[in-house]
Amino acid sequence: MAILRELSGEKGRIARWVAIEGLAGMKSTEDIPRLKALSSGEKLVGYWGDQSGVDPKDRKPEPTLGQRAKELADRLAKAPK
Repeated sequence: MAILRELSGEKGRIARWVAIEGLAGMKSTEDIPRLKALSSGEKLVGYWGDQSGVDPKDRKPEPTLGQRAKELADRLAKAPK
């Protein structure tokens, strides 16, 4: 988990995205504050996959890195102990 914590502080969006998903996947409840503190407005382009064949009005909005981090933190906080 130490490597994922390091990655969460990197400048690159992809590295931080991998880090938050990894920490959440490992159910690291001690990292909930780290996830909540990540307030990046960078869009996670491609989060929903290729939507080029979908009518623009029907496309799902891509979340930001901060939104995804908060979602993961909330999920971890609500998970049974």
